[in-house]
Amino acid sequence: MTDNTVGNVIVTADIQPNYELLEEQRGKMSSSDVYHFYRELVDEINKTLPPYKAIKRINIRENGFAMTTTGKVKRYGNFVEGAAEKGSPDFIEKKAEDRKHAKELIENIGKSIDPYLRYKDGRPITDIKHMFNSSVEIYGDRVAFHQKFNKGEEYTQITYKQAQVDVNGLGTALINLGLKGKRIAIIGTTYYQWETSYLAVTGGVGLAVPLDKELSAEELKNLVKDADVSAVLYSKKFEKIFEQIREDGDTSLKTLINLDIDENRSLRPLDSEETELKEKVRKRKDKNKEQGEEEHIIYSWKQLIEDGKNAIALGDRQFIDAEVLGTDPAVILYTSGTTGFAKGVVLTHRNIVDDLMMAPTILNVNPEDIFFSVLPVHHTYECTCAFLMPLYKGASIAFCEGLKVHNEKPSGDKADDAF
Repeated sequence: MTDNTVGNVIVTADIQPNYELLEEQRGKMSSSDVYHFYRELVDEINKTLPPYKAIKRINIRENGFAMTTTGKVKRYGNFVEGAAEKGSPDFIEKKAEDRKHAKELIENIGKSIDPYLRYKDGRPITDIKHMFNSSVEIYGDRVAFHQKFNKGEEYTQITYKQAQVDVNGLGTALINLGLKGKRIAIIGTTYYQWETSYLAVTGGVGLAVPLDKELSAEELKNLVKDADVSAVLYSKKFEKIFEQIREDGDTSLKTLINLDIDENRSLRPLDSEETELKEKVRKRKDKNKEQGEEEHIIYSWKQLIEDGKNAIALGDRQFIDAEVLGTDPAVILYTSGTTGFAKGVVLTHRNIVDDLMMAPTILNVNPEDIFFSVLPVHHTYECTCAFLMPLYKGASIAFCEGLKVHNEKPSGDKADDAF
């Protein structure tokens, strides 16, 4: 198999699991458990093979193999003609429907005589993952984000390709934490960490649940419970709140991920005789603990990305090859609750990408444009118009450090010139 991303030929194992036998011998297994079971098996096989024959990737198939008349697996012919997706026949059929819908929408925009539809150079996109990955293909070396990682420093420029590497790493790590198909909340500052987390969650992990950073601890707990949230990615100021929610034990919240720390942290209290060195050893061990031990860990967004990158380097493509359909739920958005309790509204990928294809028809957005992101990104308007839509059109996003009003009048001779 030729890998266009690295420009060489690699050996791939195409595996169709016997799920009944696996469950009988090893108990109930998640999709991630199944993947890593075969990954470890392949690693053992690789030890007996010369390097040039080593299996670098594995694909877990859900559909059967095409067979010869003698009952053997065909050497060729196990991929559907014209389909880039390696999913089940049902998935391929639904994906074709997605492409048809997106193409028709763009064609209808082009044919429209509505005077408000002034710009008609959009491209068909089927889901958020497709939007971002296709933008990487088109605008890969252009800047996607301008981020100040430390207050007062110069902006760091992050290209589309660099951002994709981080998104793929984070998505892979989240799946390996057992979060495939789960509801995952995101809360905090409008910055690179928040937006790449959103792209990772919606890109093949689960449902994103953006939360309002102005809500009280009690309100946040109510939403975590209502949305059945299993994990939350948060800015550091919210750590105590979500530690307490997890500790209370009356929600599904198990996994805490801090967007601002550099390494995973253990929450176990130190005994009086325990040294700092012992704690460092314990932290390293915590990385390999079963999920049942998660109540003792705060994961680091930064370290998860590195863990995911390492897994991808070893052939882990669970996230990269994750199947996403336009009709799949993408996010749960909560209303402001001004007339009562906040209510969760489920939006599909198609709901969102249709807006992305329509929005630039009244505003001419170019790759040279820089969007200055000021509003909270959990707001639908900001998320659509100043986050996802610029990425769709190849523009870049600069994050505001904060808004402060300076009322002091300059002193000295420059005072009159300043006003």
